Amino acid sequence: MSPEYCTIKQIIESGKFPFDEGQWKYLMHNRKKNGLDIAIVKVDRIILIKMDAFREWLENHRERK
Repeated sequence: MSPEYCTIKQIIESGKFPFDEGQWKYLMHNRKKNGLDIAIVKVDRIILIKMDAFREWLENHRERK
């Protein structure tokens, strides 16, 4: 199966993830520090999110009790 790529706008509009535009800006600004850069593909000025890598990143960063 080939990977699915989405823009941040598409992800926000889908409502599948609870992040708003401000939270995405924060995540993107700190992507090297928080490890999200593994899910980012940048082509010129277009930023795409590799969804399988994003889901894995999200799962690895959830709070566990």
